[in-house]
Amino acid sequence: MKISFVMIVYNAASILPKGMLKACIDHIYDLAHEIVVIEGACERAIPLTPDGHSTDNTVEIVQSYPKVRLIQKDGGWKDQQDMYDMTNGQLQGDYVWWLDSDEFFHENDIPVIVKTLEEKKPYAMYFDAIQFFGDWYHRISDETKHLWSGELPWQRIFKNQPGKSYWHYIRPPEYMYEDGIKCNDHPSVIKNQCKMYHYSFIKKTQIEFKNIFYDHHGVDYQKAWDDWHSDHNSPLILGTKTTEFKFEDHPKIIQNLILEEKRESSLRKNEG
Repeated sequence: MKISFVMIVYNAASILPKGMLKACIDHIYDLAHEIVVIEGACERAIPLTPDGHSTDNTVEIVQSYPKVRLIQKDGGWKDQQDMYDMTNGQLQGDYVWWLDSDEFFHENDIPVIVKTLEEKKPYAMYFDAIQFFGDWYHRISDETKHLWSGELPWQRIFKNQPGKSYWHYIRPPEYMYEDGIKCNDHPSVIKNQCKMYHYSFIKKTQIEFKNIFYDHHGVDYQKAWDDWHSDHNSPLILGTKTTEFKFEDHPKIIQNLILEEKRESSLRKNEG
């Protein structure tokens, strides 16, 4: 079974926690038949980057992987739909796995997911998410079951027919196996019990980026961030709060990022 991973990136090397972009690619590299990365800014980001490309070393990181195919467009993209549509009919895997660069799966869960795809051959697979906010040690609670909770579910894996399959829509992701057959509507869709680990609100740089480029129910990301850092019991949106999360419950590759961050912080303190 072949899996095509698809990811969009823009200034991911500097917006995400240090090393996360590389960790995300490393995380799935051996599993992937191909990794397609669409790079660049959408129209609303163009004032920050006149040529439409990342201004940090995101492109250099992506290009360092032989298995990764980089897609770019000078001048930037109309929107995210435009970005994903560039892969229509081009993906060669039996399955397409949408993966944002801040999304990870536990190393114990990946074999379970692959086995499920091989044995049950669903047209799509969805996941609940563990979403983190504020730092590595707090996750967003699930009780409200809305946008910021983990139980949406998140549509991430779709059956693919090379040359015929295409994105019908991307927010949320909807994938056409072929004309007339939408993966999302097929009765074989599975909501897998494995969780997606979503590290979208770990660093202030991520909050600043989302505050500029997203409009989720009028959320003021910066205010939510500031309020929470003043009081961890502060509600984020629609009553959602955070609960504590243990270091040892993260995927190993994230544990390594956290330990490296601590090591660098310690070195800076010693040098100071």
